[in-house]
Amino acid sequence: MLFGALACEPAGSTTEPDGGARLNAPDDADAEYPPTCSELGPSTCSGPCQRDEAAACLHLAEGYMAGAGLARDPKRALGLMQKSCDLGFARACGYLAMAIGRNEPARAKQLGRKGCDAGYGGACVWYVAHHVVAGVPPNWREAAPLLQRGCEADHARACLAWGDVMRSGLAGQSDPAGAALAWTKACEGGSKEGCDRTAEPPTGMPCHSLSSDSPPRDELVDAGERGHVSIKVEFCVAADGTTQVESITGAPRKLEAIVRTTVEGWRWTPPAAGIKPCSAQVFEMSFD
Repeated sequence: MLFGALACEPAGSTTEPDGGARLNAPDDADAEYPPTCSELGPSTCSGPCQRDEAAACLHLAEGYMAGAGLARDPKRALGLMQKSCDLGFARACGYLAMAIGRNEPARAKQLGRKGCDAGYGGACVWYVAHHVVAGVPPNWREAAPLLQRGCEADHARACLAWGDVMRSGLAGQSDPAGAALAWTKACEGGSKEGCDRTAEPPTGMPCHSLSSDSPPRDELVDAGERGHVSIKVEFCVAADGTTQVESITGAPRKLEAIVRTTVEGWRWTPPAAGIKPCSAQVFEMSFD
């Protein structure tokens, strides 16, 4: 995705295993994997997974999901994620929630919360984005302790978002000092945005994306579109973090509603008071 003035990053790298489902794979994953798996690749994790080493099962699942050193097999990948989650690996519960979120939202919601409660901060961010602040207006009071939990689990994106929410005051009284501490921890966790906020406390800072999924490919195909389309969406972010679409250009009539619904479902941490960040998103899509 291409973000302009908002200067926000998408919520992690994604893979589409099947039917538009998504898997987020943060850069910090290797820290929790057995050395043989992280150094030699997912294909070496089969034996450890058979011995019920939970982290090995998840890394093996990633190999099958991406076709990295293994024949791509999304269904097998999802089964291995479930096994890893059942063995108590919080990250696996979060990954599985993200992977099935579009097709099995109820089950994904339970898995996301399980992963968050068990200590995977990425699951906290995903759960907040898709199941806590998804409504209008977003429930930032409920989101705040979950983002805090994610930050306490050393997840940089959770710390960045928690700091933004504390700064805004939408979850209670504004806490600039607390926000600064959260941003510092985000910076220490590798977040450039966290470092920028720490170095120079913002006054008119752009907000930060919690969710920014592309329009679901299966729905677009069902709409009957063929060939290549380039769709530009201009949008702004309201004070509560919701997305307001200003215009959509280049979208055939059947696709416009799908694109609008997708973008209006994006959630951002609240921008600074009196600031309404605006930007444009370009979707490049090809269909056989």
